[in-house]
Amino acid sequence: MYALRRKPSFALLSLAFLLLISLISPAAASADVLDVPLYEAPEMAQKLAEEGDLFSELSLNAELYNENIDDVPGLLKRFVGSEEIAGQIELENGEMLYVTLIMRSGKVSDFYKYETSSDPKLKLGASMTVKTDEETIRDILDSDEPYEEAVESMNDEELSVECKGLFKKSILWTIKHLP
Repeated sequence: MYALRRKPSFALLSLAFLLLISLISPAAASADVLDVPLYEAPEMAQKLAEEGDLFSELSLNAELYNENIDDVPGLLKRFVGSEEIAGQIELENGEMLYVTLIMRSGKVSDFYKYETSSDPKLKLGASMTVKTDEETIRDILDSDEPYEEAVESMNDEELSVECKGLFKKSILWTIKHLP
């Protein structure tokens, strides 16, 4: 069921769409501005992902994204820059998976889940919120073209991205309408 690819996982960026659009900030102008501690998936993530645990699968993809950061286009690294991205994913069993992805200088520095609809660690809330369901995330993860699949999912309203600020909303509109 789960196949970890050894290429940049832009599927994580569906989570970074959950997991995408962001304001280009001075800290994000260069992906190497900060010495960012990179996220590492928990030790049991591979086994749990093989058993179908979506959070574990996303954790492995977050780590894989960081391992392949040099292959990620510079513009995309700038887009995800330094953001706190909240994800709300309705699982196939009807439960909700709430996650936060912390991006620093275009890299994943932290990725974690929590039990309530608002992240207790973020005092001001997330700068971006992504809402979707497990089927949509899995379609993106399994796609040969995950970026295009994520954009299509946004256009089909299967993947909702809410961001603050006119500039971020403009970037989101542009991404949804690029060929």
